[in-house]
Amino acid sequence: MRSGCYQAQFGLQAFRGGTMRGQTRVILLCTMLYCCVAASDKLGKLLQRQLQSKDAVIVFSNKDFEEFAASKGRNYHLMFFLNANYMSSNAQMNLPKLRQEFALAAQAYRLGPNAREIFFAELVYEKSKDVFQRLNVKQLPFVFHWGPDAVVREGRSIKLSKSSECGPRIKTYPWPAEDIISCATAESGLKAGNVDRPSLMKHPLFPLGLLLFIIIGGYVAWKVYNSPIVRITGLWALGALAVYWFATSGGMYNIIRGIPLYYRGQNGKVVFWMEGRQG
Repeated sequence: MRSGCYQAQFGLQAFRGGTMRGQTRVILLCTMLYCCVAASDKLGKLLQRQLQSKDAVIVFSNKDFEEFAASKGRNYHLMFFLNANYMSSNAQMNLPKLRQEFALAAQAYRLGPNAREIFFAELVYEKSKDVFQRLNVKQLPFVFHWGPDAVVREGRSIKLSKSSECGPRIKTYPWPAEDIISCATAESGLKAGNVDRPSLMKHPLFPLGLLLFIIIGGYVAWKVYNSPIVRITGLWALGALAVYWFATSGGMYNIIRGIPLYYRGQNGKVVFWMEGRQG
């Protein structure tokens, strides 16, 4: 009789254990399904915003960074380009040109075999000051890789590994799209398509335009050559004086050194005269 009770009790415990294991499996399965649905929702939003972008680069705000980069359950890679509007006129940094190269790299990945696994995003200082502070960015330009496993708590500082930064490994500046792709490929393992650089020669009407330019240009040159105005020596003298004045007044120096005519301050206002210090 006792043996029968023991057997019944053991069977009840086994049933309870099986039930608990079954419940655990159901919970794990639901959790996995929830994570998959959340990741699929984020991926769909990124694809939609990438499609709406003119150059395949998505502009992130602080809220976007928290949703698509700082959250868990991501199955995609991100490449970030940090920018600042008030520094766009700095000729030495040449951020607009670097932004174009970054966009060419983004378009190459969009046309590649891993288009749904990596996205290129831009963080603008004026719109994402909080992220800049958390990244502790001291200078621009700044391009880095953000993998699926990179997670940070909301409001916490972000520490990036040196290997995720693309700048130190690229020697040419502005950084070419090909080198940005090499950096992204080394960090993510994903392949990109070919870089399609825009060119006037690729336009279908380029041969016709070239023919018209030769005909019209030749006709204008012939008319100017036979015009009596070009034979007035006083005009040549004034032209020589103008060139001499421009070369000695600092204009040529500004062109060679790449000094901008104006720049935008941190408040966004246009500044024509650069303040200096003496002493």
